[in-house]
Amino acid sequence: MEIPIFTVDAFTNVPFKGNPAAVCLIENELRDDLYQSIAAEMNLSETAFIIKRDSVDFSSGARFGLRWFTPKCEFPLCGHATLASAAVLFYLKKNVNPVIVFETMSGELYVRQHEESLIMDFPLNTPNPQDQHEIKDLLKAAVGDLPIHEVFYNPTIKYLMVRLADTCDRSQLESLKPEAETLLSNETTGMINSLIITLKGAESTQSGYDFYSRVFGPWVGVPEDPVTGNPAAVCLIENELRDDLYQSIAAEMNLSDTAFIIKRDSVDFSSGARFGLRWFTPKSEVPLCGHATLASAAVLFYLKKNVNPVIVFETMSGELYVRQHEESLIMDFPLNTPNPQDQHEIKDLLKAAVGDLPIHEVFYNPTIKYLMVRLADTCDRSQLESLKPEAETLLSNETTGMINSLIITLKGAESTQSGYDFYSRVFAPWVGVTEDPVTGSAHTVLAGYWSEKLKKKKMMGKGLLVLHCIMSLYTHWNKFRIPIEREVNT
Repeated sequence: MEIPIFTVDAFTNVPFKGNPAAVCLIENELRDDLYQSIAAEMNLSETAFIIKRDSVDFSSGARFGLRWFTPKCEFPLCGHATLASAAVLFYLKKNVNPVIVFETMSGELYVRQHEESLIMDFPLNTPNPQDQHEIKDLLKAAVGDLPIHEVFYNPTIKYLMVRLADTCDRSQLESLKPEAETLLSNETTGMINSLIITLKGAESTQSGYDFYSRVFGPWVGVPEDPVTGNPAAVCLIENELRDDLYQSIAAEMNLSDTAFIIKRDSVDFSSGARFGLRWFTPKSEVPLCGHATLASAAVLFYLKKNVNPVIVFETMSGELYVRQHEESLIMDFPLNTPNPQDQHEIKDLLKAAVGDLPIHEVFYNPTIKYLMVRLADTCDRSQLESLKPEAETLLSNETTGMINSLIITLKGAESTQSGYDFYSRVFAPWVGVTEDPVTGSAHTVLAGYWSEKLKKKKMMGKGLLVLHCIMSLYTHWNKFRIPIEREVNT
């Protein structure tokens, strides 16, 4: 099953600005769990699914089903994703109708073309006054000590709207940083999908805006700074782009890593055996990324049907080889052996990372700028899992540019039957990734370290953010090989 997916920037005419939404063209209805899985994979605030009606195609049909999903759940109404859906039909599929009707959970929605614009007719969801005392803890978590003018609620789409007092200004609204976990803990009834905080525009300014607003939706998986999953975006590049375009695309995708496969010697993606490969987080380029390399090879082998047994990627970290073996892909990565690091030099960072947990030793690899903290063997897996280092605190305690990522690792317990030689978690706020669920680049550091400590050539490592993600490591000479079964969804 192949599903065309587009990323569309709504409310802007500038690429990589506005409000992005994913739009998927669906020939036949899918199971709800598949819609949800795709939305979680896209990791945008909303993913729209346009569903064909009456067997007409996307170019001639005037009526379609439309569903919206956040990374966490289905949503009853989404404006920018509806606009994005209409744009795909009108501008990409060249739909011939002057008006398109979308059948949705919120009734029929109409979008029409008008000159060079799209006009949407949406239902008016008028809110009702809400008793502030009933939700005082939630309001405190949302706006702190800022004065509130009034609060309204709409039960149809479950939106709570908080209007700040007119004595507040735009900068105060912009500076609000409500924590997703605190909002969630103060509203557990299921009454709210999203929280709107709004402010009347200042008549004394020349901005022309009647009001300002921000929207927080942690109840549906959309806080203002979402981090989720470990998919990778893969882009096929015919000719090299400017660095700022690579970075803009990666920021738009908003995944831990976006990989760019670049053609070499004018060969196509199906027959070429050698390609350029670059990796970007939403914030910066990185020298090495394992799961995005695996994803890139999967696109070439499984989608582009590349005919070669081995593909060579030319990267910042040298040449990387990926080959097919039965139903697996095997990646040969360089071994980035770390060196001992003086703990006293970075004691504040270590405190921010692991709190009061005892540390066995600390190592550092300057090639890919990875700091590795091994917890004492008296610690157990549950203590590693329970760590919650704050991204801002990590950033404030390391400003030298020395570190891209922080690995916290723990020796596997010999007394258990898990079979894991070590556990690990990876935090990378310095490159815009709060926590990286499981990363091959981190295992280029972990493999050499644990191979020497355990005196083993074959090991099993487990990343603890994604519980099903396991890496088998085979170390030899100056490389290690990661065989990963074909659990790659493209």
